[in-house]
Amino acid sequence: MRNFSAFLLMLTILVLLIFGASRYHDLAQQAGFCGLQSVSAVSDAPKWIVKDGEMTIVDFQNTDVPHFKRSNDLMIIGSKGTMGFQKIAKYLLEHPEKSLNITGFYEKTEIGKEGFENIGLARANMVKQSLLSEAVPTERINISAALSEDLNFDKEDNSYSAIKFDFVKSETQNGTEANEEINSIQKTGISIKDGAFETSTEQNFVYALSSIKFQEPVNKELGYSLNELVKHLKENPKKSLKLSGWYASEETNKSLMPNLGIARANYLKTYLKNLGLKSAQIQTEGKLVKKPRADEDQLFKGGIDFLIEEMASEEAKLNDIKKSLRAAPQLIYFHSNKDEIKMSDDLRKYFVDLAFYLDRMPKTKVSITGHTDSNGKSHRNKRLGQRRADFVLDLLKDNGIKADQLRAFSAGEKKPLKSNSTESGRAENRRVEIEVQF
Repeated sequence: MRNFSAFLLMLTILVLLIFGASRYHDLAQQAGFCGLQSVSAVSDAPKWIVKDGEMTIVDFQNTDVPHFKRSNDLMIIGSKGTMGFQKIAKYLLEHPEKSLNITGFYEKTEIGKEGFENIGLARANMVKQSLLSEAVPTERINISAALSEDLNFDKEDNSYSAIKFDFVKSETQNGTEANEEINSIQKTGISIKDGAFETSTEQNFVYALSSIKFQEPVNKELGYSLNELVKHLKENPKKSLKLSGWYASEETNKSLMPNLGIARANYLKTYLKNLGLKSAQIQTEGKLVKKPRADEDQLFKGGIDFLIEEMASEEAKLNDIKKSLRAAPQLIYFHSNKDEIKMSDDLRKYFVDLAFYLDRMPKTKVSITGHTDSNGKSHRNKRLGQRRADFVLDLLKDNGIKADQLRAFSAGEKKPLKSNSTESGRAENRRVEIEVQF
């Protein structure tokens, strides 16, 4: 009897020890002790990590992580998720030797999207558009799709694992402006494809070296292909056309744009708008190339690359540019008694933003006012101020801005910014002021 009582006592102690250890484990896990992950609302939230080798680019955990509903390519994203894409874009722009492969996953049971082979490719494209809106060049981003057996949709039908990011070494590392240097320095024809649509011709644009304008009228066959392109885009209003204008380091850039390539693309953009294509469906960029193979008359064929892609939202970009343009009038300075602008990288960037904003906001007007120093007679300075204002107006028109959005005036010597008694003061008074009328 005594032995049995001892046995019951030992059994009771053992049960208490086991229960106590299990309870301690639960409490420790809840508190995050003993190296165990804390069970809390935070740990239950989805986590987004984007890495390039050992380099961590994005790492955060909450419901702002980009995700997708079942059978849907619309990306749902919060403010931290947007910041994540900005970090990815910044990393790509700071590492021009890198490209990004984006894989969109999908399940067999998911419904596809028109224009894409599957919903996975549509999801990858949606992510690509977010990065394009952060100024990442399109040739730095590749998209693909992969079938997945389990995308882990939660009870609200959200999947936080539908996208994969892989950074790879770019095939081409030469060039600037985050644009590739292409091997072909002359193209004898044009071929433009978008799914089942294709238009091609053996003809091409003809440019003079250092000129932003192609020779007109264009060849009849080339004109036909351009009209077919415009027709296709008008029938597909959610598609956009990216025009990549060539430029070579040996050429002289006399345009307002950062390089001749953007200026050439803008000139073609105006041509396509005259054929009926909406401005919002046309994007432009510059592309550094080897010196074009020109003939004895310094003419070459090619000059533009074409790419049709899904249209991205431009609202954030327009708001940022509007805020910048409203801050203060832009001052453009001139050499003494000349219609020659003192150009800078910041000024070229301003003209890019101005051209983009006016193109998207066709009812917006701009006043261009010419000013002079006090050297010379007043009536001559009045004419000089007008000549400078007209000079800037003509440059803006040549770079794709509509004439009916521009007004040129002269204040002559009447509104100096600084004293005309010093050379530095006179230099600041020789200017044109551009002011956007909101």
